[in-house]
Amino acid sequence: MLTTYTLPQEAWVTGYYDLLEPRAKALLDHPDAAVRVFAAETLKEIDIFRASNESYGYVFYILQRAEQPDAAGAFTSRGTLQRR
Repeated sequence: MLTTYTLPQEAWVTGYYDLLEPRAKALLDHPDAAVRVFAAETLKEIDIFRASNESYGYVFYILQRAEQPDAAGAFTSRGTLQRR
């Protein structure tokens, strides 16, 4: 693992939940019961996120592939080719 990056809380709120919440509320009266259930579950998720006080979110892991031989039996590491 090279590093990690945690998505900031404002990305969740400003870029996602602030847009999603009014749309989900508008769907609570939808004629299709499955849509109403989905909207209610979405609003529940938003409430849980707000109550969590930053205790969950997305973390991106930046990884590097382990050395693996190519067809000629050479190993590559960090973009360089090394002969045995």
